[in-house]
Amino acid sequence: MSQELDRLLETRSEIPSRSSDDVEARSKSVNTSAASRQVAAVMRRYGDAYLVARSTNGFGILIKIIAVIVGALLIVIGAFLFNDGRETAPLGLAAIALGVVVGVLFYLLGILVSAQGQILKASLDAAVNTSPFLTNTDRATIMSLPKKNPNETKTAENIAASKLTPSPKKAAVDASGFSWDDL
Repeated sequence: MSQELDRLLETRSEIPSRSSDDVEARSKSVNTSAASRQVAAVMRRYGDAYLVARSTNGFGILIKIIAVIVGALLIVIGAFLFNDGRETAPLGLAAIALGVVVGVLFYLLGILVSAQGQILKASLDAAVNTSPFLTNTDRATIMSLPKKNPNETKTAENIAASKLTPSPKKAAVDASGFSWDDL
């Protein structure tokens, strides 16, 4: 039995083994492709959600525009009826009142629908910002943020430092301690 075991071990040593580098490279390749599929799926999901949010916001804006047009038309028709004569004056006042009511109510409805789209965008921004699957470039792409200007060197640290250092104008104080910049 031990001779068979020795023979099996010798045979096994003759089989070319995979180096740990090969195994590591293959696992990284598999992990990278799986990660890229995850990123693509997440980007598609968030992209679709942003489309819904933008559509909802746009629909709210459309409702507001239609409300203003319909309200204004009813007010103009009411004004013509009011000025037309004694018999149509009450109808003109009713048309003006209806125009104001319809215009205001539908405008408020448009504000609510548009606000819902904005709330959805804000919620998606928070979700995208905290997603562990995305890089900052992916986040900026999904949120439709403008691309960073490579010539722009302002960072948060530079802006904060510029606010802390006094400008030469502010340092100019006369002998009494009065500064015109304090006004």
